[in-house]
Amino acid sequence: GEPMDESILHSFGNLCLISHSDNSKFSNNDPATKKNQVKDKLNREQLAESLKLVFMMSYEHWDPENQPAMIQHEKMMVDVLCS
Repeated sequence: GEPMDESILHSFGNLCLISHSDNSKFSNNDPATKKNQVKDKLNREQLAESLKLVFMMSYEHWDPENQPAMIQHEKMMVDVLCS
C-alpha cells in the first residue's frame, strides 16, 4: 500500500510497548498478522504484557489505512497518562 505518514508511523500512538523477544517475533509481519499473534499470546497466557498493546488491539483495524485510529489512540493514552 501507500507509505504511512512518517510523523504517524513514529508517533507515540503507533508505538507498541512489548518485550524485545516479542518484537523480534512480530517484526516484519503485516498489522493483521501481528494482531492475531498478540491475540493468540493473550489467550494462552491470560495476561497482558502491555495495557497499551491491549488498547491498540481493541481497534478493529490497525493498519496504514486507519491512521486516524493511531492519532485517536495517542490522544487517549496521553489523557490517561496525564490525568
